[in-house]
Amino acid sequence: ILYFRLDIKNRSNVGFDTDLLSFYMRDRKKGKRAAAQELELRPLYIYGDTTAIHGRSTNTIVVAFSKFTLPDRKYLALQLAEKSGGRHMHLKVPARAVLGAQLIQ
Repeated sequence: ILYFRLDIKNRSNVGFDTDLLSFYMRDRKKGKRAAAQELELRPLYIYGDTTAIHGRSTNTIVVAFSKFTLPDRKYLALQLAEKSGGRHMHLKVPARAVLGAQLIQ
C-alpha cells in the first residue's frame, strides 16, 4: 500500500469548503493529434478532514492507494476544488517522486 501525506494550507481568511478531491494518472505531454490518456485512481482510504479547510489553518490528510507505478511519461495529478467558488488546486507529482517513496517499518 502506498500512503501519501498531504498538508493543505489555507492562507486566506475565507474558509475553503471542498467539493471535489480526485487523483489521476495523466500524460506529461500530448502531441497535437494524440488523445490525452487519463486514468482516475481510487484511494483505498482517506484519513483526515477533507470537507473543509478553515481560514488561516492547515489540514493534514493521509491517502492510501493500492500499489502502483507511473510510467516515465506520466505523472500523478491531484485536484482539489471548492464548492460554489473559483479556487481550484492542481498538484503534479512526478513519477520519480512515487518511485522514491520511503519504507514504513
